[in-house]
Amino acid sequence: MARIEYTREFVDNLLKSVNLTKLMELHGIDVKRGHGKNDFYISWCCTHKKDNYDHGRIDKNKQTYKCNACMPKEMGGKNAIHFLREYAGKSYDEAIRFLAKEAGVDIPDADPVISETKRRKEQALKLAAEFYQAQGMLEYLLSRGISESVLKKHNAGYAPGGRALREHLEKFGFTKDEMTEWRLINHRGLDFHFHRAILPVYLNGKVVDLYGRATDDGKAGQKHLYLYGDQLGGVDKINPKKIVKIFESAIDRLVAESHGLDNGVDPGGAKKFTSVHAKLLKRKGVDKAVIIFDGDKGGLEGALLTGELLENEGIKVSVARLPEGMDPAEMLQTQGRDALVNHINANNQLYPEFKLFQELDKYDMAAIEKYLAKRKQKEATAAADPNLGKMTQLKEGA
Repeated sequence: MARIEYTREFVDNLLKSVNLTKLMELHGIDVKRGHGKNDFYISWCCTHKKDNYDHGRIDKNKQTYKCNACMPKEMGGKNAIHFLREYAGKSYDEAIRFLAKEAGVDIPDADPVISETKRRKEQALKLAAEFYQAQGMLEYLLSRGISESVLKKHNAGYAPGGRALREHLEKFGFTKDEMTEWRLINHRGLDFHFHRAILPVYLNGKVVDLYGRATDDGKAGQKHLYLYGDQLGGVDKINPKKIVKIFESAIDRLVAESHGLDNGVDPGGAKKFTSVHAKLLKRKGVDKAVIIFDGDKGGLEGALLTGELLENEGIKVSVARLPEGMDPAEMLQTQGRDALVNHINANNQLYPEFKLFQELDKYDMAAIEKYLAKRKQKEATAAADPNLGKMTQLKEGA
């Protein structure tokens, strides 16, 4: 079956026909209808699961959903296509076809114009990455501890800003409207990336995103800037037979690689790893991974979310906790490779134990000690009288 490129208008109209509450119910999600603008659901997508509806919200007007526990405040709601991809494991095309069948909508025929638009976008992103690479200006990335050989391997570059990229792409026949649609330039006609170190993101050998890191935090505004922000950096170069290292950021990943700690990926943020990323790793044959996020609250919360998504795909996961306030790149630069490796080896927990410890951190020691005392007494009683222990088990199972 040939892949069809769907128009934005078709997808938007299809999503308007969706009843997201019923769609979630159809897939076994526990949903409660509300009297106002929201329905509610028990969140499946994070480690804050409870037998209530505190976190999951379905906006009945927009037909979008959001988990207030694991999705950042600034993130908008997700739609039915996101749900089918992340929860039901469908591809984008499968999700569209499922929704169209439910709505009784015909799938459009393949449109050669749309296929050509896709080809042009791929070419524009490739040319943009090559343009940035040709600018040099890698001092910032070198100062962060990334080696020159690693920067060349990943085609790192620099975005000068203004209309430099726009004028370059116009020489190849790309229009202002095209570049605006693909976010390569903003609504004022200026380059989207400016005064930033650039790292292309690849998938199946094609540039699918461009990450820009501000080289002067005081002038460039937002430190981390992606064109789209939904890809998994480094995934094209991993060896699935080795343990995959999952970092928060591209900087951490490439600094680690510069110190001989390769086979890494990054989602571009502690809470940006998704089930789509986990499924992608699984399809590539990955069966073991270690999460090496920053040693702060965001890193711990992100590790909980990431670990659960990986385990859901049958990938064995461990979590390496870094010292408070430390990130992998900083630790490598200030203390060296051996210090990071030794720390990871000494503070590496399998995900179930890591998750348990994070839960226990919510309780005071008095409550934990009370529980341990009761459990110790129960085990001692069972050991002294095995028959009583069996009776207790039967009673508990009744």
